[in-house]
Amino acid sequence: MDTKKSKRQEIIREIISEDPNVDSQDYLIYVLEKKYGISVKQSTISKDLKEIGARSDRRTGKIVFESDIIIKNAKEKVISLLERSELQVIGNEFSPILIKVNEKYVHLVANEIVEYFNLIEIPIYAFPGINGVIQILTPIKYLKRVEEHIKKIPLTNK
Repeated sequence: MDTKKSKRQEIIREIISEDPNVDSQDYLIYVLEKKYGISVKQSTISKDLKEIGARSDRRTGKIVFESDIIIKNAKEKVISLLERSELQVIGNEFSPILIKVNEKYVHLVANEIVEYFNLIEIPIYAFPGINGVIQILTPIKYLKRVEEHIKKIPLTNK
């Protein structure tokens, strides 16, 4: 990519990020000309927008980055689901326990731990993470029992 084009695209990114009034390619052409002294055709702006991952948001009419639209849509979906759900803030009712296991088997071990505690009727949630770490959440009233059982399990980080 030539430096003139990359500089222009950098400026376009900046304009879109900082100017809430970017609602058309014509507006971008105007700002580029007046503020930066860069003359471009509409077809060039159209190609630039495509290359930098920007487009017009159908809802607002503003030119935004694709990633912003994806994030906004995901956020709206989560909000919509939460609005239709019964929310319960659990606060400090749960206590976390972290254990480290063989990284290759973290998901399997987490599932087995949940199944084991379900069999002995102790409610827990196990969240496998990176580097073999599993976060276990259990209601505080079961914490001691869970810790006792966990200590009996031969865990390794090899």
